[in-house]
Amino acid sequence: MKVPSPERLAQGGIIVLFVIILRSLAEYFRLEHAYGYALPRHILSEYVGGALIAAVATAICVIFYFFRQYRSILVLVVMTIVGLLVFKIRYIR
Repeated sequence: MKVPSPERLAQGGIIVLFVIILRSLAEYFRLEHAYGYALPRHILSEYVGGALIAAVATAICVIFYFFRQYRSILVLVVMTIVGLLVFKIRYIR
């Protein structure tokens, strides 16, 4: 089996971060639809915070991609995913 190139892995990492953004924002709208306006805003803002973290990381990864820093992208993707897991454990239970 052929090992993917660092460029292909970087592309996959950027796609994963983009999916994380979409998932976080979809959860925001799902909870707002399910509970209506009775849901406290601080709960919803935590999902938006996670999406913001992922969006900033995605923007940085795209900039790295243009400078062909593929390994830096992979490190940033892993750090972002770990950071989002810590954020979820800490703030969203």
